[in-house]
Amino acid sequence: FVMLYDHTKQRLFTVAKKGTTDAIYNYAPSSGEGIAGYTFETGTSGIYDLNAALKIMWNVTKDNAEALEHALSRNPSKNLLTMAVPIFSDTRKFGIMIVHQYSNKMPFQNRDLQLLKSFASQAAVALKNAEAYEQIEQLNFDYVQNNEIHQLFLKLTFQNADEALILEQTTRLLGHPVHYVNLLDRDTFPENAVLNQLKTITVPGIHTLYEQTYIYPVKNEQQIFGYLLFTTTEPIEASEKRIIENAGISLALKAIQFQAKSQISYKERFELFQHILAGQAPLLDPRYEDLQLAVYEPTFCVVMKFSHFTNWHVMQ
Repeated sequence: FVMLYDHTKQRLFTVAKKGTTDAIYNYAPSSGEGIAGYTFETGTSGIYDLNAALKIMWNVTKDNAEALEHALSRNPSKNLLTMAVPIFSDTRKFGIMIVHQYSNKMPFQNRDLQLLKSFASQAAVALKNAEAYEQIEQLNFDYVQNNEIHQLFLKLTFQNADEALILEQTTRLLGHPVHYVNLLDRDTFPENAVLNQLKTITVPGIHTLYEQTYIYPVKNEQQIFGYLLFTTTEPIEASEKRIIENAGISLALKAIQFQAKSQISYKERFELFQHILAGQAPLLDPRYEDLQLAVYEPTFCVVMKFSHFTNWHVMQ
């Protein structure tokens, strides 16, 4: 039978058998336990007679001993020889191969051991190729999934979607609500204690705010525009990380657009206001309504000077 090592459970499990019952699937030795565990741990091949086998099998647990006995359906004392080889490639250990002999017509010879080792080498190559194939499949899957996520948020950007729609799509993809603290919109601010804690996070990436609550700063190289907050009881998967990152990019672009429009609007208002002060303003201008000025009525101008302020956009 052939056994492969499960690194999560830290045990060997049978994946292929011949001449044993299904009870062999209940035989799950740890590394170093019995002949199977010994072969896997040491990486040595060997042919063992009954006495040598019993010396190595001293540490087999009761459950494993019973499972092996039921699997072989024979009296262990009738097992004349046991041949075992490791399945490995370079420094990577995959598992082991074991053959039991109950007939003395042709005892195992060294050539039999070499033949079994060649089978183990072929198995190692096959396992290595299978792992490489799985990795390629996973990379392809990740690429396709990442591209789909990217295309979705790119489409939202081209459609000039507002923040509400971006958050709606983000929530749909993640499967749990997402809250956006927009530093340009006071209506989205949490309580001051939480806001002050958010402002201490300036490094890109997903950070833990509280237990099961995560935060992602929406920013470019110059400044932070806000923070994405979401709660989940499960570990964050790679796909969820990509969703949050793409949402952050879309929201950052929206913030940059808003700032650009605000700066243009501020410049136009500032120029108009200077013309009003100089008595050079036109009699008709739609910007008067934006400034809430009734130019046909007496108008007063009050100049205020602030000693300091921290947010230029809020001041505008």
